[in-house]
Amino acid sequence: MLLYPSGMSTRRPESEPQRPSWRIDVGPLPARWGRAGFALLFFVLSALSVLCALRTTRLECQRDLQQEPSCTLSDSPPLPTVDRFPPGSIARVAEEHESSGKGPGYWAVLILNQRGAERSVASYDSQEGATALGDRIRAYLADGRVARFSFASAPNYAKGALLSTIALLLVGLLMRNAFHQAGHLLLDIDRSHDELRVRRKLFGVPRGRPARFALADLSDVQLERGPVLDKLLTRGQLPATGARFVLVRARGHRYPLTPDYLPGPALFEQGLELLRAELGFVSQTEDAETEDAETEDGARHAGPSQQGAAQARSWIATFTGSVAALSPPRLAIAIVAVAAIGSVLLVSNANRGDGALEIRAEYRCMFDGIDILPGGDMSMRLKPGRYEIRVFNSAAPGGWESQFYTLNADQSVLVRCRPLRAAR
Repeated sequence: MLLYPSGMSTRRPESEPQRPSWRIDVGPLPARWGRAGFALLFFVLSALSVLCALRTTRLECQRDLQQEPSCTLSDSPPLPTVDRFPPGSIARVAEEHESSGKGPGYWAVLILNQRGAERSVASYDSQEGATALGDRIRAYLADGRVARFSFASAPNYAKGALLSTIALLLVGLLMRNAFHQAGHLLLDIDRSHDELRVRRKLFGVPRGRPARFALADLSDVQLERGPVLDKLLTRGQLPATGARFVLVRARGHRYPLTPDYLPGPALFEQGLELLRAELGFVSQTEDAETEDAETEDGARHAGPSQQGAAQARSWIATFTGSVAALSPPRLAIAIVAVAAIGSVLLVSNANRGDGALEIRAEYRCMFDGIDILPGGDMSMRLKPGRYEIRVFNSAAPGGWESQFYTLNADQSVLVRCRPLRAAR
């Protein structure tokens, strides 16, 4: 939010104090950066689709007395491939019809090697075109006197143009939706012409023609809140809250400075204070301070219970405002910190009066269904009582020896898992 002289001068009578012309910059108004990122991603994917539509396949074969006969089948970017093989490895050339969903499909010319692996050379809308290319390849393979064969498929310019047009339209729609309400709202108070000029800028470039409003017969400037226009919202989504300035004439007529509500209500609240101050109206902050002073005077004459309720409401409002002023990362950190402190307090209160049992396994032992191997240890807090620990002992019946320990409140007991009976 900026307020600075606009450089325009004015002449007023000496009896009236001269006030310079000012410009109020409301911004930067937030953009829908998520839509802009999606538009860029869609542009990249569309560009790849266009390149795939313009992709060509080239088949070149040659028979040279000085070199071995070879064929090269290559595809152009964005997915370039190169495959080299001798002409004798081609076992068959076939034309097959490929279906494409609900469409009529297309005819593909395929070359197959001795193991049945196939590669596509070209595709045609009609069977006649595919058959003509297949006959050319078969004629070259059958006639060993032909030295060279060359074929290159033509790019599908019609499909590329159609995809490009659709992509540009959708990307333009998304980018316009992302930045339509963004930028800066400039309010020029021209004292020399006694008018208010309103215009918008996006990335420093003016948008549209400036709107002019006469300052004569002006009684107030107010702030209206309403939904921000978003034509890409899905059903069930609520629009964001925006704001706009409204000039109020002496006869009660209201004139919005912008036809739509713009995002960033907090910026408009700051701009309203500056605009009202420059136009000579009482600031809403001063009105609020007057109301607070009257409230304090009334609180002095109120009873103790009313004063306590007023202080409680004031504390709640202060706390709520402090929480709302936190940025999302700080608010998340504060929530995690409060949750951690609450968990520690809850666990400490829940474990109050319990005892601590620590088990160090020198032999294999079992406690509450948990098998602890030699060298392991385990500690836990338990309710006061008598607990059984089974220790492995080959001399005991069944190979396990039962040991009992009594745990009292707020007592720590260390158990070393080893047999009490000596093994024979």
